[in-house]
Amino acid sequence: MTVLNALILLKEEQDSRLAFRYSCRSGICGTCGVRAQGRSRLACETQVLDVEKNGEVLLEPLKLFPIIKDLVVDMDPMFENLRKVQPWLVRDPAIPVPEREYQIPADENLAKLTKIDTCVLCGICYAESITVSQDRSCIDPVSLTKALRFILDARDSLKEARLKQLAELGLKQYRGVNESRIVCPKGIHLQKEVIRPLLEALE
Repeated sequence: MTVLNALILLKEEQDSRLAFRYSCRSGICGTCGVRAQGRSRLACETQVLDVEKNGEVLLEPLKLFPIIKDLVVDMDPMFENLRKVQPWLVRDPAIPVPEREYQIPADENLAKLTKIDTCVLCGICYAESITVSQDRSCIDPVSLTKALRFILDARDSLKEARLKQLAELGLKQYRGVNESRIVCPKGIHLQKEVIRPLLEALE
């Protein structure tokens, strides 16, 4: 049984007032993030037996977000940060639009882009970030990941502008901070695959 299935069973059979979020039940939507036994995880991908201790499972809302009720948190701070980095493709209007599909070179950047594009905006890296815990106004790992996704995209025209914007939003605060303890449910290594490349690009 997954933690999410257990929560649904509790709500149906013991306490209909219990509040938590879920949608796809498949690790795709990123909606069901919770803290289980002291670590942020997706409830739909976490087995009860893996987090049970002495017959009990400790569940808490994600850290750093304002709590709305029970396991439901207000993720507006993360989405406000995300809007700041313009997480969409910006093409140079001087470059003619191709008659057919735009061919992206199958290079190293595409491989990196493909990996970090699996981010499902679950907020786990935000909740576990040492840097964000020290300064809530600082840009968070979710937004850094999405910004890097477009910096690596050969079709985007704002690479230098995006890097400059990230620096203004607090990217440099990640220098000297090891965020390796963040465990992304999609297997993205935030420290090695997102934070370090962005800091190196600033130099």
